[in-house]
Amino acid sequence: MKIPTKIILFPMPIDAQERLLKEKNDRCDTLYQQGRYSEAAEVAEEALKVAEKAFGPDHPDVAHFLVNLAEIYRLQGKDAEAESLLKRSLAIREKALGPDHPDVVSSIERLGWLYREQGKNAEAEPLLKRALAINENALGPDHYIVANDLYNLALLYRDQYNAESGPLFERLYTILDKKALGKEPLNDKEALQTFSALYKFNQKYDEAEFLLKQVLAMNENALGPDHHIVADSLNALGELYRCQFKVTEAEALFKRALAIDEKAFRKDHLCMSKSLNNLGMIYRSQNKYAEAEALYKRVLAINENDLGPDHPGVADSLDDLGELYQSQNKYTEAEVLFKRALSIREKAFGTDHHRVADSLEELGRLYRYHNKYAEAEAIYNRKQSIREKAFGTDHPRVADSLDDLAGLYQSQEKYAEAGAIYNRALAIREKAFGIDHPRVADSLNNLGDLYQSQNKYAEAEAFFKQALAIEEKTLGENDLFWSISLHKLGDIYQSQKKFAEEEALYKQALAIMEKAFETDHPRVADSLDDLGNLYKSQNKYAEAEAFFKQALAIREKADVPDNTDVAKSLDKLGEIYQSQNKYAEAEALFKRALAIYEKVFREDRLHMLTSLNKLGEIYQSQKKYAEAEALFKRALAIWEKALGPDTYFVTNSLNMLGKLYLYQGKYAEANPLFKRSQAIYKKSGSYMPLPTLLIVWNIWQSLIRLGRKIKPID
Repeated sequence: MKIPTKIILFPMPIDAQERLLKEKNDRCDTLYQQGRYSEAAEVAEEALKVAEKAFGPDHPDVAHFLVNLAEIYRLQGKDAEAESLLKRSLAIREKALGPDHPDVVSSIERLGWLYREQGKNAEAEPLLKRALAINENALGPDHYIVANDLYNLALLYRDQYNAESGPLFERLYTILDKKALGKEPLNDKEALQTFSALYKFNQKYDEAEFLLKQVLAMNENALGPDHHIVADSLNALGELYRCQFKVTEAEALFKRALAIDEKAFRKDHLCMSKSLNNLGMIYRSQNKYAEAEALYKRVLAINENDLGPDHPGVADSLDDLGELYQSQNKYTEAEVLFKRALSIREKAFGTDHHRVADSLEELGRLYRYHNKYAEAEAIYNRKQSIREKAFGTDHPRVADSLDDLAGLYQSQEKYAEAGAIYNRALAIREKAFGIDHPRVADSLNNLGDLYQSQNKYAEAEAFFKQALAIEEKTLGENDLFWSISLHKLGDIYQSQKKFAEEEALYKQALAIMEKAFETDHPRVADSLDDLGNLYKSQNKYAEAEAFFKQALAIREKADVPDNTDVAKSLDKLGEIYQSQNKYAEAEALFKRALAIYEKVFREDRLHMLTSLNKLGEIYQSQKKYAEAEALFKRALAIWEKALGPDTYFVTNSLNMLGKLYLYQGKYAEANPLFKRSQAIYKKSGSYMPLPTLLIVWNIWQSLIRLGRKIKPID
């Protein structure tokens, strides 16, 4: 299923020359596991020369060393050199063993994986087909290794949205159902683990759970309940539960796995990283940021100690911790970690390796969300350049980079530049996949979003409808991606106040979600929110309240009580009550939401703004001006700290605080706030019309200049 992550260790008799070979092979494996690929390559090259001298250049044993060196070259981005070595290893094995010998499969599959990683699907396909045929002939059509080969080939077809993937997956799951779920118990743990992973991939969670529980029971019976291999089984089962948002069940398993590992190993052992990381992800999903941070830091320390500070595994840990900080708006801390992760990958793989481009994506996203547009643009341009060099200018992965760059320009309202880049990405995907491919629909949706952001609703609608037609044809009406496009078209109808059409689409999307997930799944709550927002926009408060209450109930059931998704639901429901002047009910909900945010983040964050502003509005309507002022000032400070004092988003807080002062007749305090807001607004070059409040303020100033006496707003 995956490219191996360990160098093949070749056993050999112990004489002087072969002892040297084993030493070099062991040294190569150590360097490989430490991520020191340049040094590992040097040792592997030396080992290959010794093997060629010891056995002869065309001996089958030499093929092992060729494959080892090819794997290291692949990780260094030396794809041409890796390809040459794999082809040579294949030729040696074919000549010595015959073209259909099972030992030939290793070279065939690795060459096929290399081509697939490069996007050379035409070259990968015959190799993966050949590997499947050889193993079928040697092992029989129902062997679990054959099932794995079927998966590899089906995945290749699925990536191209090739219809041939369907029959392969059907055959694959026929084997699984027969071998793994049949009357005869399957006692092969490796086969059970492989089958469970395949079921999980196809979201057949019940079948995967059944098999993983079997593996867990087998390990507990054979090794005892506290063996570290039992911890591996617990982690695998917990990961399955996490995929299904069964957070409570997953957390219990991860905690037990960690307790076993801590008992079995010293506290800083590398084998504990999986348990620590899994539990950290659970805590992060629950917004238990302090607990997650402690675990992620512990994983980072373990990896640095056991693998060395420059290992790519350390970069992965840095990314995890950086994403945790980013989710808390701790941009400075996140930036430091992402930069270090990037530096590690540049050193390990080379500055122009496509894996470095993947690392740049994290840093670019951080800069974009922090409105550091120049820095983000430089990062995205570099990422695009790397992928063009690695894959060619017309490769689909280049189109992905173009989407990021276009999205950056769109967020700056540079619509012409964004449109040109989105269209280039569309052309690449049409050329690579054909005009009716779901990835083409992605480009059409991007163009629809672009036109929608310019209020060009007719053009946006046309693109969204075209994308929907493609997804309906290729994916079917019950696919989750199709439901996303339904939402996009529904948003267009909302902008045009075509509420009936919008309602029909949102209900259709909700039905898809309820069919794909359980009715009390958090993803269903998102669709319920959309319908609630629709009814709210039409002042149908009773209907909106019903949907928001249902969404809140789902989130309270699915998540821990202090989850920020619960707080968002409380805010939405509070706004409904506020719109109906039910201030007591609204105030209670906003206070509860704010309390959740304060408990989760422990300091002011952007997430709190809705609660702060809405609670401030309630106090203002009740003429509790001091309380309202404190909340509006706090909201303004959050914007300024997070995004800077001159960002467009600050204008909303300036206007709200200025409006509060106008209500009290405090014109001296209001005037500088509106002036600053208007200056920021004009500087931003926004396409949006001047907010009504600023227009009123300008009229107000004109009246004052004419000598008119202005009273406080009642």
